[in-house]
Amino acid sequence: MKARAIRIYPHDKTARLADHLAVCSCHACGNPRRHFNEPTMQERRFEVKARDQEVNIAEL
Repeated sequence: MKARAIRIYPHDKTARLADHLAVCSCHACGNPRRHFNEPTMQERRFEVKARDQEVNIAEL
């Protein structure tokens, strides 16, 4: 794993990230709340479900 970590992260010569090879926290991979103050995908899905349920209740 250390050899793979050094290949993936050549700047990490001591292979400190060998146990955590999926350590990316850039704006493209990281939590949208942290970088852009946006809701996460799970929160968006919940909001859509809640809106749909409100519409269904209002139709009854």
